[in-house]
Amino acid sequence: MSPLHDLKEQTRLAQGLLQTFANILVDDEQAAADMVEGETDLAAAIEMAVHRIASIDAMDTTLALMGERIAARRSRLNAQGDSLRTAITIALEATNTKRLELPFATVSRRVVPPKAQVITESEIPTQFWKRPDPKVDMRALLAALKEGPVPGAELSNGSETISIKWS
Repeated sequence: MSPLHDLKEQTRLAQGLLQTFANILVDDEQAAADMVEGETDLAAAIEMAVHRIASIDAMDTTLALMGERIAARRSRLNAQGDSLRTAITIALEATNTKRLELPFATVSRRVVPPKAQVITESEIPTQFWKRPDPKVDMRALLAALKEGPVPGAELSNGSETISIKWS
């Protein structure tokens, strides 16, 4: 193949890939525009996509960390709310007050019914244990399908993916 033919083929492939990226990145106009603008070879198009993957991975890591921090904050706030509820309950009990009307809320004491508590799990009779719902053993099913047909199941066509090693 001549260098010109090779460049034309790369350009055709890059344009198809860039169109796919543009379709995928509909919600991120800047990323799509950056990828489409001025790209003429496949390597450059793939390089832009790999940069975008790195950016997405970094955002995912940051969002996961933020999620953990938000969950910890929620837990602290819930614990603080529980402590305040307990303090109010103790204060109402100490003053023998069943109901207190405030300008923005009414606080009432109410009886909470008893609930079961497990003290020694190993001593609980089997009649009180739940069995998990049946679940298909996918590894065993795959092994069986590789050896022959299994009613109600089949092997997929498989697919192909890429591997990106960050060095």
